[in-house]
Amino acid sequence: MYVNLLFWYQFFCGFSGHTMTNSWVLIFFNLLFTSVPPIIYGVLDKDVPGETLLDLPDLYKSGQKSQ
Repeated sequence: MYVNLLFWYQFFCGFSGHTMTNSWVLIFFNLLFTSVPPIIYGVLDKDVPGETLLDLPDLYKSGQKSQ
């Protein structure tokens, strides 16, 4: 979506090379979309205890199949 916005902005500027955003905006954009989702996934990811897997074998099967 961001690349599409930059593409149409260049038509608006007449391909002058003028930047649409400051460099700090690009830094925060990359920070938000490349580092925050893996951090959230790592914090929220939990291993299932062995007792639960023994009680619910369907969970174990779906893990083996990467579902």
